[in-house]
Amino acid sequence: MDAVRRLAGVESVAAISESGTTASIEVRANDVVAPGEVSGRTMAVVAAFPALPDVVRGGTTAGRFFDDGDIARHDRVAVLGDQAARLLGIGSVEDAPAVFLKAQTYTVIGTLGSVEREQRLAIAAILPPTTAADRMGPEAVTRVLSNTSLGAADQAARQAPVALAPGAEASLTVTAPADPAKAGTGVQGDVNGLFWSSAWSPRWSGSSVPPM
Repeated sequence: MDAVRRLAGVESVAAISESGTTASIEVRANDVVAPGEVSGRTMAVVAAFPALPDVVRGGTTAGRFFDDGDIARHDRVAVLGDQAARLLGIGSVEDAPAVFLKAQTYTVIGTLGSVEREQRLAIAAILPPTTAADRMGPEAVTRVLSNTSLGAADQAARQAPVALAPGAEASLTVTAPADPAKAGTGVQGDVNGLFWSSAWSPRWSGSSVPPM
């Protein structure tokens, strides 16, 4: 990931991990199932790095996003997309509410809202990568998201596969946004480009912060 950050025009980078087993998981706001009441919602559970809010152009609408300390300690914490929090009836994180995923308890430390990119995260539970690898299964980076400065997206999209997987860059799929200058109608929201890559995945291992 450091190699991607060093590419000309790259402003921020974040990695996401998903798997088929975590694409649809029942998340509960309590561990008591009351007859006739909706106590859980089915949503995606993903793992991500602390730079995610910046890369998807979102922000924490309550509490905070997890940091490198949470990752290093393998803390059982979660950040909810703002829609996910509403569905679960969680409006504040001041009292450290908990959610239950596969009968395991996670403390909700924040909510992520106003997401301009990867809007599906609004209805997802987001875990630190080490915690997700320990308890939920996904251990591999499946996508890398990046913001670039104006005009740099195409160049970064060509260089990023080499930076991420030297010698195996053909195993990556890279998508860059259309050049707003060529489209003739650029908008302020497209000043930074976004690309993502998939199909190649380093493994997180050990008890420290995963390699960035």
